[in-house]
Amino acid sequence: MLALVAPARAQIGPLPPAAPQPPPAPPSQSVKTDNGGGLSSNVELIIVVAAGLLIAGIAFVIVRDARRSAPVPERKRDPDAPKLSARERERAQRQRREKAKAARRQRKRNRRR
Repeated sequence: MLALVAPARAQIGPLPPAAPQPPPAPPSQSVKTDNGGGLSSNVELIIVVAAGLLIAGIAFVIVRDARRSAPVPERKRDPDAPKLSARERERAQRQRREKAKAARRQRKRNRRR
């Protein structure tokens, strides 16, 4: 096997000299301007205004939906309304809780299976 490696190395010789490089060409004197390839300023303005209106419309829809989905705040108490005693407030709280429990039980019964 070593005998085959020696002749293979002998076939690799030094690299030939590189070809001479031609001198760089001098820069041209003519300067071309290309003004016909872009959008006009009127079209750009229309695109910007349309994008602004689209974003404003999306924001309006999001805010409107958020307001509809937000919890309804409790009404302010009328200052002239009589104040409830502690027992009456507790009774009203118990009634609200019982009503909520009944609603949860009803929803459980009406679930699809």
